[in-house]
Amino acid sequence: MLSQRANRNLEISSSNMLFVGMKAASSNAYDRDSNMSGIINMGVAENALMSSEVISQVHLDVRASDLGYGSFRGSSRLRFEVASLMNRRHGLGATRLELSANHVAIGNGAGSVVASVAHILADENDAILVPAPVYGAFRSDLLANAGVTAVFVNAKDSLPNPTGKVVPLSLLKEWIEWAHARNLHCIVDEVYIICIRSTMDVDPLRTHIIWSFSKDFCLNGIRAGALISKNQQVLDAYNELAYFHGIPSIDRFTKTNYERLRDSFELSGSLILFHKFLDGGLYIAPSEAFFCDPAGPDASRFRINVPLGLDRMMKVLDQIID
Repeated sequence: MLSQRANRNLEISSSNMLFVGMKAASSNAYDRDSNMSGIINMGVAENALMSSEVISQVHLDVRASDLGYGSFRGSSRLRFEVASLMNRRHGLGATRLELSANHVAIGNGAGSVVASVAHILADENDAILVPAPVYGAFRSDLLANAGVTAVFVNAKDSLPNPTGKVVPLSLLKEWIEWAHARNLHCIVDEVYIICIRSTMDVDPLRTHIIWSFSKDFCLNGIRAGALISKNQQVLDAYNELAYFHGIPSIDRFTKTNYERLRDSFELSGSLILFHKFLDGGLYIAPSEAFFCDPAGPDASRFRINVPLGLDRMMKVLDQIID
């Protein structure tokens, strides 16, 4: 017999369209050499525009010091580099949020950091307000370990998520000011922060930024995320959880990446066709997975194999019409 938590998490997973699609796509992944009939995954934001540059730079450079446990919140060297990158690229150094290594804690992916921050700022059965439509895994990220409920709030202004457009800075500022006026913490999940976001003045003690390597550095498979905060109590509390979420101890790029992202786009489909597309060898994340209007658009994603994916989409649509 499983715990109530385990049963709850299994139920959430089985009803999450993102998880259903990812499971199907990963178990029968398309490969042009070994599995031409496999599912083409157009439902996940994986930037392959810089793959050759990433591969040419990523290599094993292990030091003797890397073989020990090290700091579970991330090595001082890594935290220093993340802080320096944010100050340089994000413009945080121009505001009250000028960062040092002491303001950064590392975890094994942004989702893991989200779960930890929920554990720190909220008690079990508390709720966190989440503007919608939004990234579809937040519900499980908040609930699975921390037992915190995500309350999805439809914004008065139509949000661009999950189309890939940037939330206007004025709207983001309005949300943060609303939260701070009510003495609430504001958690900002900025996985694309280096690609797009400009500077903004915020309350440093109640604003916590979550970032990861996945999007800005095209490294979805390298599970590394960061909590960026000037609230020492929050960081101290994170240290108590870092043991469970640590990672191994082991500018031209971002400019080129930004230019390629700017020049690249693709189309999407709708929820009604979700399972038909899976059967036809194509996974596209439906709008419901992002807690938005079912009549709204699906997620636009930067992917390789787009022409073949669109070809499969047309075949499924032709079959339905016939």
